[in-house]
Order: sequence, then structure tokens, then C-alpha cells
Amino acid sequence: MRTAKVGAALLGAMTLAMGLSAEPAAAAAPQSPEQVTLEPAGREEFDKLLASARGKVVLVDFWATWCAPCKEMFSQTVALHKKHQQDGLTVISVSFDDAEQAADALAFLKEKGAAFTNLLSKDGFDSTDTFEIDNGALPHYRLYDRQGKLIKKFVSGDPQSVFKEAEVAAAVGAALAEK
Repeated sequence: MRTAKVGAALLGAMTLAMGLSAEPAAAAAPQSPEQVTLEPAGREEFDKLLASARGKVVLVDFWATWCAPCKEMFSQTVALHKKHQQDGLTVISVSFDDAEQAADALAFLKEKGAAFTNLLSKDGFDSTDTFEIDNGALPHYRLYDRQGKLIKKFVSGDPQSVFKEAEVAAAVGAALAEK
């Protein structure tokens, strides 16, 4: 018993000597979530944004909140951004929701932690032609190389070009490997 008391006293003294408190540490304040925004844009703004990203690989995710497959795949978009942003990947999402659905789109983006450039097409789904979305099919991904050249399209709704998440990830990895 006496040995236990001496041991406890020594442990307490060592703890204090090392500058540690014997009381539990206060919980760290939670960090504020990353700022997620949704900006209205047309084709001109989109093209300027792409041009400003030269030198980076760019993945564009065209989606909408009413598109279930888009929402399912969006988590991959966020994961690719988190994994590769330090490697030179820029991610842009373009929502084809109508202006009346902007609040829903922004809430979805915040829920997913989409801390990259998020655009709301000025004309909603009617602008799929403006953005040259094949057959208006969503989800639709585009991958651009560091020179701004379109190197790959991933189009749903077309049996000839059905794609899997792993294919998008592999194409991003290959594009990033090209210096």
C-alpha cells in the first residue's frame, strides 16, 4: 500500500514537472467548416475559370440535386479533391439546378464538404446545350490536362460510355502523373 502511495506521488510530481495537468484536457474547440459557396455562372464565366486553371489538372462534375446518380457520385468528387488538391488537381462542380433550387444545391454542397469552386448554371438544366453536355445526360464529368485540353469525358446515359467511379479516379491519377 505504501509503495502504491509513493508511486502515485512520484507520478504526480513527474506529471507536474513535465508541465502536464493531472486534470483532463479541455476539449478542443471544433474547427469551423470550410466555406462552401455556389456562384451563378454561364458558359463565359466557366470558360474563364478553366483558362485561369492552366497548369493544373481540372476535373469538372456536372450534376443536379434531382439526379440521384449525381448525388451518389458526388462523394467521389469531394474525395478526389481532398486526395489530390496538393498534387495539382482543381475541381469545379456545375449544378444544373434551377435558381429556385439554389438553396437545396448549396445545402447539399455544404453537407458533402465541397470546398472547391461550385457553380450554378444560370439557365438551369436548359443550359446543358450551352455547356455541350452530351444528350443532356447527368452525371457528366470532364477532365482537362494542365494545358487546358479536354482529355476525357465521362457521360452517363450513353451505353457506349457508361463509366465507373474507379475509371474517373484512374484518369485523374494518370493526368496528374503527366508533368
